[in-house]
Amino acid sequence: MAERVLVGAGVASADDGVVIAKARVKIPGSIVLSNQPGERFSLLDVKVALQQMREQIEIEAFGSTGESIEILRAMAMMLSDKELFEEIKARMSEGADAATAIRGAFSKFARKLTDLGGHFAERSNDLIGIAERTISLLANEPSEEEDQERKILIAERLSPVDISSLPDNIAGFITEEGGISSHTAVMARANQLPAVMGVVGAGVIKDGDNILLDATSGQVFINPSQDELANYRAAIETEVDLSLETPVPLLANVGSAIEGGSAIKAGAQGVGLYRTELLFLGRKDAPSLEEQVFEYSRLLARFKDRLVIARLLDLDFDKPLPFLTPAGEGDYFGRGLATLMANPDVINTQLEALAKASSYYPETELWVMAPMVTSYAEAKQFIEMARPYEFDKLGVMVEVPELATPQVLPALFNLVDFVSIGSNDLAQYVLRRPRSSFRSLSDAKHPEVISRVAAIIEAGKQASKPVSICGEIAGEPEAAQWFIDLGASSLSASSALLPALRQKLAV
Repeated sequence: MAERVLVGAGVASADDGVVIAKARVKIPGSIVLSNQPGERFSLLDVKVALQQMREQIEIEAFGSTGESIEILRAMAMMLSDKELFEEIKARMSEGADAATAIRGAFSKFARKLTDLGGHFAERSNDLIGIAERTISLLANEPSEEEDQERKILIAERLSPVDISSLPDNIAGFITEEGGISSHTAVMARANQLPAVMGVVGAGVIKDGDNILLDATSGQVFINPSQDELANYRAAIETEVDLSLETPVPLLANVGSAIEGGSAIKAGAQGVGLYRTELLFLGRKDAPSLEEQVFEYSRLLARFKDRLVIARLLDLDFDKPLPFLTPAGEGDYFGRGLATLMANPDVINTQLEALAKASSYYPETELWVMAPMVTSYAEAKQFIEMARPYEFDKLGVMVEVPELATPQVLPALFNLVDFVSIGSNDLAQYVLRRPRSSFRSLSDAKHPEVISRVAAIIEAGKQASKPVSICGEIAGEPEAAQWFIDLGASSLSASSALLPALRQKLAV
Protein backbone atom coordinates (compact mmCIF):
# COMPACT_ATOMS: atom_id res chain seq x y z
CA MET A 1 0.00 0.00 0.00
CA ALA A 2 0.97 3.63 -0.24
CA GLU A 3 2.86 4.98 2.75
CA ARG A 4 -0.30 6.93 3.50
CA VAL A 5 -3.62 7.77 1.87
CA LEU A 6 -5.04 11.24 2.55
CA VAL A 7 -8.52 12.46 1.67
CA GLY A 8 -9.83 15.89 0.74
CA ALA A 9 -12.21 17.59 -1.66
CA GLY A 10 -11.53 16.59 -5.24
CA VAL A 11 -11.64 19.19 -8.00
CA ALA A 12 -11.50 17.69 -11.49
CA SER A 13 -12.83 19.44 -14.55
CA ALA A 14 -10.69 17.54 -17.03
CA ASP A 15 -11.78 14.13 -18.33
CA ASP A 16 -8.69 12.68 -16.69
CA GLY A 17 -8.78 13.57 -13.00
CA VAL A 18 -5.84 11.34 -12.07
CA VAL A 19 -2.24 12.54 -11.98
CA ILE A 20 0.83 10.48 -11.12
CA ALA A 21 3.93 12.63 -10.55
CA LYS A 22 6.53 13.74 -8.02
CA ALA A 23 5.69 16.26 -5.32
CA ARG A 24 6.93 19.84 -5.46
CA VAL A 25 6.45 21.30 -1.99
CA LYS A 26 5.86 25.04 -1.77
CA ILE A 27 7.11 26.51 1.51
CA PRO A 28 4.91 29.42 2.65
CA GLY A 29 6.44 32.66 3.91
CA SER A 30 9.98 31.63 3.00
CA ILE A 31 11.08 35.03 1.61
CA VAL A 32 12.87 37.19 4.20
CA LEU A 33 13.60 40.85 3.51
CA SER A 34 16.36 42.80 5.22
CA ASN A 35 15.46 45.40 7.83
CA GLN A 36 18.96 46.79 8.16
CA PRO A 37 19.57 50.52 7.58
CA GLY A 38 20.32 51.17 3.93
CA GLU A 39 18.94 47.77 2.91
CA ARG A 40 15.32 47.86 3.96
CA PHE A 41 12.58 48.52 1.43
CA SER A 42 10.78 51.84 1.70
CA LEU A 43 7.06 52.47 1.79
CA LEU A 44 7.35 53.78 -1.77
CA ASP A 45 8.91 50.46 -2.83
CA VAL A 46 5.94 48.64 -1.33
CA LYS A 47 3.47 50.97 -3.06
CA VAL A 48 5.15 50.33 -6.42
CA ALA A 49 5.15 46.54 -5.83
CA LEU A 50 1.42 46.60 -5.02
CA GLN A 51 0.75 48.55 -8.21
CA GLN A 52 2.88 46.17 -10.30
CA MET A 53 1.13 43.21 -8.72
CA ARG A 54 -2.23 44.71 -9.60
CA GLU A 55 -1.14 45.24 -13.21
CA GLN A 56 0.09 41.65 -13.47
CA ILE A 57 -3.21 40.28 -12.20
CA GLU A 58 -5.17 42.49 -14.60
CA ILE A 59 -3.08 41.13 -17.49
CA GLU A 60 -3.78 37.58 -16.32
CA ALA A 61 -7.50 38.40 -16.11
CA PHE A 62 -7.41 39.69 -19.68
CA GLY A 63 -6.13 36.31 -20.84
CA SER A 64 -8.70 34.32 -18.84
CA THR A 65 -12.28 33.31 -19.56
CA GLY A 66 -15.60 32.93 -17.74
CA GLU A 67 -15.71 33.26 -13.97
CA SER A 68 -11.90 33.43 -13.76
CA ILE A 69 -11.97 36.97 -15.17
CA GLU A 70 -14.20 38.28 -12.38
CA ILE A 71 -12.19 36.54 -9.68
CA LEU A 72 -8.88 37.97 -10.87
CA ARG A 73 -10.37 41.46 -11.27
CA ALA A 74 -11.65 41.30 -7.70
CA MET A 75 -8.16 40.28 -6.53
CA ALA A 76 -6.67 43.23 -8.40
CA MET A 77 -9.10 45.66 -6.76
CA MET A 78 -8.03 44.48 -3.31
CA LEU A 79 -4.52 45.73 -4.02
CA SER A 80 -5.74 49.31 -4.43
CA ASP A 81 -7.64 49.32 -1.12
CA LYS A 82 -6.49 52.44 0.80
CA GLU A 83 -7.18 50.84 4.17
CA LEU A 84 -4.87 47.95 3.28
CA PHE A 85 -2.05 50.31 2.32
CA GLU A 86 -2.52 52.36 5.51
CA GLU A 87 -2.25 49.16 7.56
CA ILE A 88 1.06 48.31 5.86
CA LYS A 89 2.27 51.89 6.41
CA ALA A 90 1.41 51.74 10.13
CA ARG A 91 3.30 48.49 10.62
CA MET A 92 6.39 49.73 8.80
CA SER A 93 6.36 52.96 10.83
CA GLU A 94 6.53 50.80 13.94
CA GLY A 95 9.73 49.18 12.65
CA ALA A 96 8.47 46.11 10.79
CA ASP A 97 10.31 45.14 7.62
CA ALA A 98 8.33 45.26 4.37
CA ALA A 99 7.60 41.50 4.21
CA THR A 100 6.40 41.35 7.81
CA ALA A 101 4.23 44.45 7.31
CA ILE A 102 2.66 43.09 4.12
CA ARG A 103 1.97 39.67 5.66
CA GLY A 104 0.55 41.26 8.79
CA ALA A 105 -1.74 43.66 6.93
CA PHE A 106 -3.05 41.04 4.53
CA SER A 107 -3.52 38.56 7.39
CA LYS A 108 -5.58 41.10 9.33
CA PHE A 109 -7.92 41.51 6.38
CA ALA A 110 -8.02 37.73 5.88
CA ARG A 111 -9.05 37.24 9.53
CA LYS A 112 -11.99 39.59 8.97
CA LEU A 113 -13.19 37.27 6.21
CA THR A 114 -12.52 34.20 8.34
CA ASP A 115 -14.64 35.61 11.16
CA LEU A 116 -17.54 35.98 8.74
CA GLY A 117 -17.41 32.21 8.21
CA GLY A 118 -18.69 30.10 5.33
CA HIS A 119 -17.60 31.08 1.83
CA PHE A 120 -15.93 34.25 3.15
CA ALA A 121 -13.62 32.17 5.35
CA GLU A 122 -12.53 30.05 2.40
CA ARG A 123 -11.77 33.15 0.36
CA SER A 124 -9.49 34.58 3.04
CA ASN A 125 -6.81 32.34 1.53
CA ASP A 126 -6.92 34.48 -1.60
CA LEU A 127 -5.44 37.41 0.33
CA ILE A 128 -2.63 35.35 1.84
CA GLY A 129 -1.60 34.15 -1.59
CA ILE A 130 -1.53 37.66 -3.00
CA ALA A 131 0.62 38.83 -0.07
CA GLU A 132 3.29 36.20 -0.75
CA ARG A 133 3.37 36.95 -4.45
CA THR A 134 3.65 40.69 -3.75
CA ILE A 135 6.61 40.05 -1.44
CA SER A 136 8.21 37.88 -4.12
CA LEU A 137 7.81 40.70 -6.62
CA LEU A 138 9.24 43.25 -4.16
CA ALA A 139 12.27 41.03 -3.53
CA ASN A 140 12.72 40.49 -7.27
CA GLU A 141 12.66 36.75 -6.71
CA PRO A 142 13.02 34.78 -9.94
CA SER A 143 10.06 32.67 -10.98
CA GLU A 144 10.27 29.02 -10.05
CA GLU A 145 12.41 27.33 -12.67
CA GLU A 146 10.45 25.03 -14.91
CA ASP A 147 11.74 21.62 -15.94
CA GLN A 148 10.42 18.98 -18.30
CA GLU A 149 9.22 16.66 -15.53
CA ARG A 150 5.57 16.94 -14.51
CA LYS A 151 5.06 17.82 -10.85
CA ILE A 152 2.20 18.01 -8.35
CA LEU A 153 2.39 21.21 -6.30
CA ILE A 154 1.89 20.76 -2.54
CA ALA A 155 1.02 23.89 -0.58
CA GLU A 156 -0.64 25.02 2.62
CA ARG A 157 -2.84 27.23 0.47
CA LEU A 158 -2.94 28.65 -3.05
CA SER A 159 -4.69 31.79 -4.23
CA PRO A 160 -6.41 32.31 -7.60
CA VAL A 161 -3.46 34.47 -8.54
CA ASP A 162 -1.12 31.55 -7.82
CA ILE A 163 -3.20 29.27 -10.05
CA SER A 164 -3.20 31.73 -12.92
CA SER A 165 0.61 31.83 -12.99
CA LEU A 166 1.64 28.21 -12.37
CA PRO A 167 4.44 26.82 -14.56
CA ASP A 168 3.37 24.51 -17.38
CA ASN A 169 4.96 21.47 -15.74
CA ILE A 170 2.55 21.63 -12.76
CA ALA A 171 0.00 18.92 -13.58
CA GLY A 172 -2.11 19.20 -10.42
CA PHE A 173 -2.01 20.47 -6.86
CA ILE A 174 -2.83 19.55 -3.27
CA THR A 175 -3.57 22.06 -0.50
CA GLU A 176 -4.15 21.74 3.23
CA GLU A 177 -6.66 24.58 3.22
CA GLY A 178 -9.46 25.63 0.90
CA GLY A 179 -12.61 23.96 -0.35
CA ILE A 180 -14.65 23.21 -3.43
CA SER A 181 -16.49 26.55 -3.35
CA SER A 182 -13.34 28.68 -3.07
CA HIS A 183 -12.04 30.94 -5.80
CA THR A 184 -8.99 28.69 -6.07
CA ALA A 185 -11.20 25.70 -6.88
CA VAL A 186 -13.02 27.73 -9.53
CA MET A 187 -9.69 28.67 -11.10
CA ALA A 188 -8.52 25.06 -11.00
CA ARG A 189 -11.61 23.90 -12.87
CA ALA A 190 -11.30 26.74 -15.38
CA ASN A 191 -7.70 25.75 -16.06
CA GLN A 192 -8.55 22.01 -16.16
CA LEU A 193 -6.09 21.40 -13.35
CA PRO A 194 -6.91 18.34 -11.19
CA ALA A 195 -6.63 19.10 -7.47
CA VAL A 196 -7.46 17.84 -4.01
CA MET A 197 -8.09 20.61 -1.49
CA GLY A 198 -8.60 20.74 2.27
CA VAL A 199 -6.33 17.73 2.78
CA VAL A 200 -5.69 17.27 6.51
CA GLY A 201 -2.11 16.06 6.92
CA ALA A 202 -0.83 17.26 3.54
CA GLY A 203 2.15 18.71 5.40
CA VAL A 204 3.65 15.21 5.71
CA ILE A 205 4.29 15.11 1.95
CA LYS A 206 7.98 15.65 1.21
CA ASP A 207 9.55 17.23 -1.84
CA GLY A 208 10.18 14.45 -4.37
CA ASP A 209 7.66 11.97 -2.98
CA ASN A 210 5.80 9.98 -5.61
CA ILE A 211 2.16 11.08 -5.56
CA LEU A 212 -0.98 9.55 -7.04
CA LEU A 213 -3.61 12.29 -7.06
CA ASP A 214 -7.16 11.09 -7.69
CA ALA A 215 -9.31 14.20 -7.99
CA THR A 216 -12.37 12.14 -8.91
CA SER A 217 -12.56 10.76 -5.37
CA GLY A 218 -10.48 13.26 -3.40
CA GLN A 219 -7.75 10.74 -2.55
CA VAL A 220 -4.01 11.36 -2.34
CA PHE A 221 -1.66 8.35 -2.31
CA ILE A 222 1.82 9.11 -0.94
CA ASN A 223 4.43 6.81 -2.52
CA PRO A 224 1.82 4.35 -3.83
CA SER A 225 2.55 0.65 -4.20
CA GLN A 226 3.09 -1.02 -7.57
CA ASP A 227 -0.35 -2.67 -7.28
CA GLU A 228 -2.04 0.69 -6.76
CA LEU A 229 -0.13 2.29 -9.62
CA ALA A 230 -0.96 -0.60 -11.96
CA ASN A 231 -4.64 -0.43 -11.02
CA TYR A 232 -4.84 3.29 -11.72
CA ARG A 233 -2.71 3.21 -14.87
CA ALA A 234 -4.98 0.54 -16.32
CA ALA A 235 -7.96 2.73 -15.46
CA ILE A 236 -6.43 5.81 -17.08
CA GLU A 237 -5.92 3.90 -20.33
CA THR A 238 -9.49 2.56 -20.44
CA GLU A 239 -12.23 4.48 -22.20
CA VAL A 240 -15.76 4.65 -20.82
CA ASP A 241 -18.05 2.10 -22.47
CA LEU A 242 -21.57 2.37 -21.05
CA SER A 243 -22.86 -0.38 -23.32
CA LEU A 244 -21.15 -3.02 -21.16
CA GLU A 245 -23.39 -4.75 -18.61
CA THR A 246 -22.08 -5.79 -15.18
CA PRO A 247 -23.43 -8.41 -12.74
CA VAL A 248 -24.02 -5.77 -10.03
CA PRO A 249 -24.32 -1.96 -10.09
CA LEU A 250 -21.03 -0.07 -10.09
CA LEU A 251 -21.31 2.98 -7.82
CA ALA A 252 -18.91 5.82 -7.03
CA ASN A 253 -17.24 7.09 -3.88
CA VAL A 254 -17.55 10.90 -3.82
CA GLY A 255 -17.10 13.73 -1.36
CA SER A 256 -18.94 16.56 -3.10
CA ALA A 257 -21.27 17.54 -5.91
CA ILE A 258 -18.19 18.46 -7.98
CA GLU A 259 -16.90 14.89 -7.74
CA GLY A 260 -20.40 13.74 -8.68
CA GLY A 261 -19.85 15.18 -12.15
CA SER A 262 -16.74 13.02 -12.63
CA ALA A 263 -18.67 9.99 -11.40
CA ILE A 264 -21.40 10.41 -14.00
CA LYS A 265 -18.83 10.83 -16.78
CA ALA A 266 -17.18 7.60 -15.63
CA GLY A 267 -20.47 5.72 -15.90
CA ALA A 268 -21.37 5.44 -12.22
CA GLN A 269 -24.86 4.07 -11.72
CA GLY A 270 -25.16 5.99 -8.48
CA VAL A 271 -23.19 6.88 -5.36
CA GLY A 272 -22.26 4.08 -2.98
CA LEU A 273 -20.35 6.28 -0.54
CA TYR A 274 -21.03 9.98 -0.17
CA ARG A 275 -18.40 11.20 2.30
CA THR A 276 -20.30 14.10 3.87
CA GLU A 277 -17.45 14.97 6.26
CA LEU A 278 -15.64 17.03 3.64
CA LEU A 279 -18.15 19.80 4.27
CA PHE A 280 -17.11 19.84 7.95
CA LEU A 281 -13.31 19.60 7.77
CA GLY A 282 -11.10 22.61 8.49
CA ARG A 283 -13.87 24.57 10.22
CA LYS A 284 -14.15 26.05 13.69
CA ASP A 285 -17.93 25.55 13.74
CA ALA A 286 -20.22 23.00 12.17
CA PRO A 287 -21.78 24.05 8.85
CA SER A 288 -25.26 25.47 9.23
CA LEU A 289 -28.44 23.70 8.23
CA GLU A 290 -28.72 25.94 5.17
CA GLU A 291 -25.13 25.25 4.04
CA GLN A 292 -25.65 21.52 4.34
CA VAL A 293 -28.99 21.54 2.52
CA PHE A 294 -27.38 23.49 -0.33
CA GLU A 295 -24.47 21.05 -0.74
CA TYR A 296 -26.53 17.88 -0.38
CA SER A 297 -29.11 19.21 -2.84
CA ARG A 298 -26.42 19.87 -5.43
CA LEU A 299 -25.32 16.24 -5.29
CA LEU A 300 -28.82 14.75 -5.29
CA ALA A 301 -29.72 16.91 -8.28
CA ARG A 302 -26.95 15.25 -10.29
CA PHE A 303 -28.26 11.75 -9.57
CA LYS A 304 -31.96 11.93 -10.38
CA ASP A 305 -33.49 8.45 -10.79
CA ARG A 306 -30.35 6.92 -9.25
CA LEU A 307 -29.22 5.81 -5.81
CA VAL A 308 -27.14 7.92 -3.41
CA ILE A 309 -25.88 6.36 -0.15
CA ALA A 310 -24.82 9.12 2.23
CA ARG A 311 -22.55 8.37 5.17
CA LEU A 312 -22.97 10.71 8.12
CA LEU A 313 -20.00 12.73 9.32
CA ASP A 314 -17.15 10.24 9.81
CA LEU A 315 -14.27 11.19 12.06
CA ASP A 316 -10.80 9.73 12.17
CA PHE A 317 -7.83 10.23 14.46
CA ASP A 318 -6.15 12.58 11.97
CA LYS A 319 -9.30 14.64 11.34
CA PRO A 320 -10.25 16.19 14.72
CA LEU A 321 -12.93 18.88 14.71
CA PRO A 322 -12.90 21.58 17.41
CA PHE A 323 -16.70 21.71 17.68
CA LEU A 324 -17.08 18.01 18.51
CA THR A 325 -16.62 16.28 21.86
CA PRO A 326 -14.92 12.90 21.22
CA ALA A 327 -16.45 9.70 22.62
CA GLY A 328 -16.15 5.93 22.31
CA GLU A 329 -13.84 3.33 23.79
CA GLY A 330 -10.52 1.64 23.13
CA ASP A 331 -9.28 1.55 19.53
CA TYR A 332 -12.38 3.37 18.34
CA PHE A 333 -12.25 6.35 20.69
CA GLY A 334 -12.99 9.59 18.87
CA ARG A 335 -14.31 7.85 15.77
CA GLY A 336 -17.61 7.39 14.02
CA LEU A 337 -21.07 7.08 15.46
CA ALA A 338 -20.11 7.18 19.15
CA THR A 339 -18.73 10.69 18.77
CA LEU A 340 -21.71 11.80 16.69
CA MET A 341 -24.12 10.57 19.35
CA ALA A 342 -22.16 12.57 21.94
CA ASN A 343 -22.93 15.68 19.87
CA PRO A 344 -26.69 15.47 19.24
CA ASP A 345 -27.01 18.96 17.75
CA VAL A 346 -24.54 18.06 15.00
CA ILE A 347 -26.07 14.71 14.03
CA ASN A 348 -29.65 15.98 14.20
CA THR A 349 -28.82 18.99 12.03
CA GLN A 350 -27.16 16.73 9.48
CA LEU A 351 -30.12 14.33 9.42
CA GLU A 352 -32.53 17.25 9.01
CA ALA A 353 -30.43 18.72 6.18
CA LEU A 354 -30.29 15.41 4.31
CA ALA A 355 -34.04 14.92 4.73
CA LYS A 356 -34.79 18.44 3.47
CA ALA A 357 -32.49 18.02 0.47
CA SER A 358 -34.16 14.70 -0.29
CA SER A 359 -37.57 16.37 -0.24
CA TYR A 360 -36.37 18.74 -2.96
CA TYR A 361 -35.20 15.84 -5.14
CA PRO A 362 -37.54 12.90 -4.46
CA GLU A 363 -36.54 11.31 -7.79
CA THR A 364 -33.14 10.53 -6.25
CA GLU A 365 -33.24 7.52 -3.94
CA LEU A 366 -31.40 8.51 -0.75
CA TRP A 367 -30.12 5.91 1.70
CA VAL A 368 -28.40 7.13 4.88
CA MET A 369 -25.90 5.15 6.94
CA ALA A 370 -23.99 5.59 10.18
CA PRO A 371 -20.17 5.42 10.19
CA MET A 372 -17.92 3.21 12.35
CA VAL A 373 -20.65 1.42 14.27
CA THR A 374 -19.08 -0.78 16.95
CA SER A 375 -22.05 -2.62 18.48
CA TYR A 376 -25.66 -3.65 17.95
CA ALA A 377 -26.69 -1.20 20.67
CA GLU A 378 -25.11 1.70 18.75
CA ALA A 379 -26.83 0.62 15.54
CA LYS A 380 -30.20 0.45 17.32
CA GLN A 381 -29.69 3.91 18.80
CA PHE A 382 -28.95 5.33 15.36
CA ILE A 383 -31.95 3.70 13.68
CA GLU A 384 -34.28 5.00 16.38
CA MET A 385 -32.86 8.51 16.02
CA ALA A 386 -32.97 8.58 12.20
CA ARG A 387 -36.28 6.77 11.56
CA PRO A 388 -38.50 9.88 12.06
CA TYR A 389 -36.74 11.57 9.10
CA GLU A 390 -38.28 8.98 6.75
CA PHE A 391 -35.31 8.24 4.51
CA ASP A 392 -35.73 5.59 1.82
CA LYS A 393 -33.45 3.18 3.71
CA LEU A 394 -31.27 3.30 6.85
CA GLY A 395 -28.10 1.29 7.28
CA VAL A 396 -24.71 1.10 8.91
CA MET A 397 -21.08 0.73 7.95
CA VAL A 398 -19.52 -2.55 9.07
CA GLU A 399 -15.86 -1.71 9.67
CA VAL A 400 -14.99 -3.48 12.93
CA PRO A 401 -14.71 -7.21 13.68
CA GLU A 402 -16.99 -6.95 16.74
CA LEU A 403 -19.92 -6.25 14.43
CA ALA A 404 -19.05 -8.98 11.92
CA THR A 405 -19.67 -12.03 14.13
CA PRO A 406 -22.26 -14.86 13.83
CA GLN A 407 -23.75 -13.70 17.14
CA VAL A 408 -24.35 -10.09 16.05
CA LEU A 409 -25.00 -10.21 12.29
CA PRO A 410 -28.50 -11.80 12.26
CA ALA A 411 -29.82 -9.28 14.80
CA LEU A 412 -28.09 -6.43 12.97
CA PHE A 413 -29.71 -7.30 9.63
CA ASN A 414 -33.06 -7.63 11.32
CA LEU A 415 -32.63 -4.03 12.47
CA VAL A 416 -31.21 -2.23 9.40
CA ASP A 417 -32.29 -1.98 5.76
CA PHE A 418 -28.79 -2.41 4.32
CA VAL A 419 -25.11 -2.71 5.20
CA SER A 420 -22.01 -1.26 3.58
CA ILE A 421 -18.63 -2.89 4.22
CA GLY A 422 -15.73 -0.49 4.70
CA SER A 423 -13.03 -2.83 3.47
CA ASN A 424 -10.00 -0.73 4.43
CA ASP A 425 -10.93 -0.27 8.09
CA LEU A 426 -12.29 -3.81 8.42
CA ALA A 427 -9.03 -5.28 7.12
CA GLN A 428 -6.93 -3.08 9.38
CA TYR A 429 -8.89 -3.96 12.52
CA VAL A 430 -9.29 -7.67 11.72
CA LEU A 431 -5.54 -8.06 11.14
CA ARG A 432 -4.66 -5.67 13.99
CA ARG A 433 -2.20 -3.80 11.80
CA PRO A 434 -0.97 -0.30 12.61
CA ARG A 435 -1.63 2.19 9.84
CA SER A 436 2.04 2.59 9.11
CA SER A 437 2.28 -1.05 7.96
CA PHE A 438 -1.23 -1.49 6.54
CA ARG A 439 -1.42 -2.45 2.85
CA SER A 440 -4.97 -1.87 1.66
CA LEU A 441 -5.10 -4.04 -1.47
CA SER A 442 -3.10 -7.01 -0.26
CA ASP A 443 -4.40 -6.97 3.32
CA ALA A 444 -8.02 -6.74 2.16
CA LYS A 445 -7.42 -10.00 0.27
CA HIS A 446 -6.18 -11.79 3.40
CA PRO A 447 -8.16 -15.02 4.00
CA GLU A 448 -9.27 -13.88 7.44
CA VAL A 449 -10.64 -10.62 6.02
CA ILE A 450 -12.37 -12.36 3.10
CA SER A 451 -14.01 -14.82 5.52
CA ARG A 452 -15.44 -11.89 7.50
CA VAL A 453 -16.72 -10.27 4.32
CA ALA A 454 -18.26 -13.58 3.24
CA ALA A 455 -20.03 -13.94 6.60
CA ILE A 456 -21.48 -10.42 6.34
CA ILE A 457 -22.72 -10.98 2.80
CA GLU A 458 -24.22 -14.36 3.71
CA ALA A 459 -26.07 -12.84 6.66
CA GLY A 460 -27.40 -10.17 4.30
CA LYS A 461 -28.63 -12.81 1.86
CA GLN A 462 -30.36 -14.71 4.65
CA ALA A 463 -32.17 -11.52 5.64
CA SER A 464 -32.78 -10.46 2.00
CA LYS A 465 -30.94 -7.20 2.71
CA PRO A 466 -28.41 -5.57 0.32
CA VAL A 467 -24.70 -5.53 1.15
CA SER A 468 -22.43 -3.07 -0.67
CA ILE A 469 -18.63 -3.07 -0.73
CA CYS A 470 -16.86 0.29 -0.64
CA GLY A 471 -13.21 1.05 -0.15
CA GLU A 472 -10.20 0.82 -2.42
CA ILE A 473 -10.46 -2.96 -2.79
CA ALA A 474 -13.85 -2.67 -4.52
CA GLY A 475 -12.10 -1.07 -7.49
CA GLU A 476 -9.59 -3.89 -7.96
CA PRO A 477 -11.01 -6.27 -10.61
CA GLU A 478 -9.88 -9.58 -9.10
CA ALA A 479 -11.21 -8.78 -5.63
CA ALA A 480 -14.35 -7.23 -7.09
CA GLN A 481 -15.14 -10.52 -8.84
CA TRP A 482 -14.69 -12.37 -5.52
CA PHE A 483 -17.21 -10.07 -3.85
CA ILE A 484 -19.69 -10.57 -6.70
CA ASP A 485 -19.28 -14.35 -6.46
CA LEU A 486 -19.92 -14.13 -2.71
CA GLY A 487 -23.16 -12.25 -3.36
CA ALA A 488 -22.40 -8.54 -2.85
CA SER A 489 -25.28 -6.41 -4.14
CA SER A 490 -23.11 -3.52 -5.42
CA LEU A 491 -19.54 -2.23 -5.58
CA SER A 492 -18.50 1.36 -4.88
CA ALA A 493 -15.09 2.72 -5.88
CA SER A 494 -13.27 5.81 -7.11
CA SER A 495 -14.81 7.16 -10.31
CA ALA A 496 -11.43 6.92 -12.02
CA LEU A 497 -11.43 3.12 -11.56
CA LEU A 498 -14.96 2.47 -12.83
CA PRO A 499 -14.34 2.28 -16.63
CA ALA A 500 -11.64 -0.40 -16.26
CA LEU A 501 -13.69 -2.22 -13.63
CA ARG A 502 -16.71 -2.26 -15.93
CA GLN A 503 -14.61 -3.68 -18.75
CA LYS A 504 -13.16 -6.46 -16.57
CA LEU A 505 -16.51 -7.46 -15.01
CA ALA A 506 -18.63 -7.18 -18.17
CA VAL A 507 -20.92 -10.15 -18.80
